[in-house]
Amino acid sequence: ERAKSRTFIEMLAGEFKTDDETAKKINELLEKLREVEARRRNAKNEKELREVEIESEELISKLNELYERLHRENPELYRAYHVQTVTPAELKDVDESILMFYETFEGIIGFLVNDGKLTVKNLGEVKAVGDFLKALADIYILIDRGINPVYSHYYQRARELLGELYERLIRPFEGELKESVIIIPHSRLHYVPFAALFDGERYLMEKYSLKFAPSATSVKLLRSKRYEVRKALVVGNPTGDLPNAEVEAKRVAQMLNERGIKTDVIIGESATMAEVKRKLREAGLFHYSGHAFFNLYEPKLSGLVLSDGTFTMLDFAGLRLNAELVVLSACETAMAENSKGDELEGLVRVIHLSGARFVVGTLWPVEDEAARLIFEEFYSSKGSFPERLRNAQKKLLKGNKKEFYYWAPFQIYGA
Repeated sequence: ERAKSRTFIEMLAGEFKTDDETAKKINELLEKLREVEARRRNAKNEKELREVEIESEELISKLNELYERLHRENPELYRAYHVQTVTPAELKDVDESILMFYETFEGIIGFLVNDGKLTVKNLGEVKAVGDFLKALADIYILIDRGINPVYSHYYQRARELLGELYERLIRPFEGELKESVIIIPHSRLHYVPFAALFDGERYLMEKYSLKFAPSATSVKLLRSKRYEVRKALVVGNPTGDLPNAEVEAKRVAQMLNERGIKTDVIIGESATMAEVKRKLREAGLFHYSGHAFFNLYEPKLSGLVLSDGTFTMLDFAGLRLNAELVVLSACETAMAENSKGDELEGLVRVIHLSGARFVVGTLWPVEDEAARLIFEEFYSSKGSFPERLRNAQKKLLKGNKKEFYYWAPFQIYGA
């Protein structure tokens, strides 16, 4: 939990430019800690892992000493630097189930927090995770070739594995889960479409309202954010080659205006870097419908394609958003690279850190008609944002887009 929350510490600390000597030493130790966490990910055996853990514990101990000194010397700066990770008891006011996973060399451990009480279960080795991701990779290849994957044997295999994943990851906690569940994945589980896990009769999203968070500590931080949506920015089809994206954007803007939200809609070549950046600062809601990509080799260059360039993670990092919701209706916007502290380095993460409360992203290349149908229902229905996404997915499930390929890549992140 300390590792998964470290990014939030860095986020808050990064807002302060200071000459404080203690703060400088804290920054130096945080940098060393990032290097150690990178080595943890690449540990090849238990011996290497234990060595890294010992070094990490020593650095954390030194950090705590520096935090105490900073608390005495500069309380205001201390509050910016130090995010105390929560205990289960501190989550007793969360009226949802928090289901957290941790993958080790031996298998997966599940943690359930209900009303401040913790349940821990050793789920053992779950081979289906790797098998599913292999089938998903083969499905990606078909999508890249312009082939609908739902009739392939890779897709049928993936469907079978969704049932096995339900049995191994969810069934042990069934009966203890509340109607609304916050899922905190780890490692490879970040790429599993939990909404599509299948119990033999129903998908997980049919049984529970789902949302995702990077850590238990972030649940409290994100829940403390509340923005009133008075203005919205909608960007559609900046590259001019996605007619359904343009239809989606115009329809979304119309529905927002009908709800009394002043909405700027930018279509096609008008969606420039400068214009989007200028209007993003004032938007309580941002909806993007167009092309996006994830750069595996340099995640910071991943982004949303505008008419005159790519709005990257670095561009978002330079903003301070006051957005209740950011919707990334494009391909692979929730894809990310595991980085320091088991945090994910991707668009969703950096948009959260720039100030947004909820982010909707996608796990794989989405079909543009399915995206349009999802968000027409999302904005026309009532309830919380997670419940609206659930309603939209249910609607597709009842129509001719019932295969999980169409509706399952959409996930909502926040708390």
